[in-house]
Amino acid sequence: MNGEIHGDFQDAIKNDRIAESIAFFNYEKLGAMVTAADFGRDHDGTAARAILAEHPDYSDGLAVINIELLDGQLPVAWSLPDTGDWPGMVRSLSRADRMALASGVVNDGRHTLVWPWLAYALAKSGDVKSAEGLVRLMPLDCTRCLEFRGRVAEVAGKDAEAAFWYARAAADAPAEPFAATDWGAMLLHKGDTGGAIAKFKLANARGPHFADPLEMWGEALMLENRSDFALAKFEDANRYAPNWGRLHLEWGKALMYAGKKDQAKKQFAVASGLDLSNFDKSVLAEWTARRG
Repeated sequence: MNGEIHGDFQDAIKNDRIAESIAFFNYEKLGAMVTAADFGRDHDGTAARAILAEHPDYSDGLAVINIELLDGQLPVAWSLPDTGDWPGMVRSLSRADRMALASGVVNDGRHTLVWPWLAYALAKSGDVKSAEGLVRLMPLDCTRCLEFRGRVAEVAGKDAEAAFWYARAAADAPAEPFAATDWGAMLLHKGDTGGAIAKFKLANARGPHFADPLEMWGEALMLENRSDFALAKFEDANRYAPNWGRLHLEWGKALMYAGKKDQAKKQFAVASGLDLSNFDKSVLAEWTARRG
């Protein structure tokens, strides 16, 4: 549990495996669902989907209606973002929403778990209007809901509003690194590398083993023409999310900038076998073509 709270999903996966082996309560039947979810959040969608393939009855809806046992995991949805399959995420979460409503699992399962991720997936799929409508229904006494209000506002191009919600979420859960990471990601996308790095430093202090702020910190350093420093951040991130396709892509780019073409080639080869969005696949093809 502590691993998940602080973004240390490698530690969480180890604990999941122990729980599966003990097989207490329903873990013999459902425990692998938690493991799949943590693999997804650790950017290892391949491992997550392999578990799901072995258990065709597993779904986000099943996880939500067993929320007391599974602690709000979304194994299918969390296995998809690195591929850019936002419509697939919408489909899975919409089904989970219907199952939660039918089962009577409303507030914890539906309002504070499914709705935030569904709203974000809708926004990323291009349906910002529906996403904003769902956001308005989410409670304000829920850190995840505050954070995802920020995510949806960011996708909608409302940066000031997004910053407001990220700040509120970060203050609401001062031990967690997630809202600060999202806030830094927004600043990075706007080109404010200094502001982004400040948020990633905060997130890293809250979750030293959370790979996301480390990886994006490396990206920010590259934009500041400090690829030599970026390499250290990518190496750190790799300790905690070794099968993250985008991490290896960006690591390869930094190595190219540093003149280490042979090492870059190895990172690009690793990235090619992992989850990448269509955009990242096109970037990888471009960089692979120019490495000589």
